[in-house]
Amino acid sequence: AGIGSEILLKSLFFLRSLSLPIFVYGSRNVIEFYSELLNLPCDLPTVKGAKKETSPGIYLVNVTDNVPFKPGKVGKDSGKAQILYIEKAIEDAKRGKIKAIVTLPINKESAKLGGFSYPVHTEFLAHAFG
Repeated sequence: AGIGSEILLKSLFFLRSLSLPIFVYGSRNVIEFYSELLNLPCDLPTVKGAKKETSPGIYLVNVTDNVPFKPGKVGKDSGKAQILYIEKAIEDAKRGKIKAIVTLPINKESAKLGGFSYPVHTEFLAHAFG
């Protein structure tokens, strides 16, 4: 419901210049929708999860399929999905599959509707990592 997908798509060109594996935690249907809407190419191969031995490139960890959403509209389903993305990244970081997490903006109102109890995701990350 927010600006995160647009920021991601506009960043892909620059991220490709890094010689390391980058895992995008999200939903294919959301990314493809914004790719088409914004006329920004998105050819990310889908993987089931991050792996340390992955070759350099950008990969989509398709956390949840077919998230119902409406661009710019607050929604419970999109709120749940964006928190699932962060939870999966935290899980992979704790298991040593990724070295860092960089988040995009989340729609705080949608997150709250989706059952998120933290005021912002930064506090959620702080709690998750102690």
